[in-house]
Amino acid sequence: MKLTAAIMLTATCMTGAMANAATVDINTSGTWSDVAPQDVFGLQITDDGSRVAWGDPVLKGSENSGQQSAYRFDGVDAKDVSNEFSLGVFTHENFAIWLDTETFYESAEGAADGDAPTITGATLTVDIKGDIHGHAFSFSSVFNFLHDETDNTCTNVPGSAADCANDIVTLVSWFAAPQTVRVGDLVYTFEVDGFYLDEQGDTALTKFSTIEEQDNAAYLRGSYSVAPIPLPATLPLLLGAIGGMVAFGRRKARAA
Repeated sequence: MKLTAAIMLTATCMTGAMANAATVDINTSGTWSDVAPQDVFGLQITDDGSRVAWGDPVLKGSENSGQQSAYRFDGVDAKDVSNEFSLGVFTHENFAIWLDTETFYESAEGAADGDAPTITGATLTVDIKGDIHGHAFSFSSVFNFLHDETDNTCTNVPGSAADCANDIVTLVSWFAAPQTVRVGDLVYTFEVDGFYLDEQGDTALTKFSTIEEQDNAAYLRGSYSVAPIPLPATLPLLLGAIGGMVAFGRRKARAA
């Protein structure tokens, strides 16, 4: 009976492990790098690297004002996240800039004036830190974007799905290896699912058509799964041997 109880206890621990999953906290931040070309007009990287701006603004309105185009990543600091969660928001601040940089432009302090009117690409590194009931972990994901700063004097084709003046942001490649964390008898596996055009993660981002004169957002999503630690390969043999011993003991008891 003691051996039988031991087998039942093992099974109970395995099935009960999932029910004891701990809470998960997530913190993220983003850094822009490898901006191409390097001599972009008015290039500025600010906010601890999370925002990169460029270009000679087209001045508009009665106030004769304008602003640069920019990429921005806003991370998250989330407690007790669900199995599917937000890792942050990528925003293209799409504002009209001159594609002819010979126009007058007075740089903001610290800006580096160059010859190229706009960027053609940039790399975003997202650093992900987490905590599972006091067990800290961290990993990173790298995303490579191409940028097409369209000419706003274009003429729309009748029936076209988007305004030809929209800029096009293309996610050409990204890398994020799954991260596993062991906590007690459980293994947590974290994955970066990619960027989406909606907060729910229904429409994956490949090409991002961004509207002029406004912020355009894409949402980075992640997920995790929880599983009990795999049993050693020899454990089924051990349980079989124990079961055989129990059966033999019962037969011996009946014979006596």
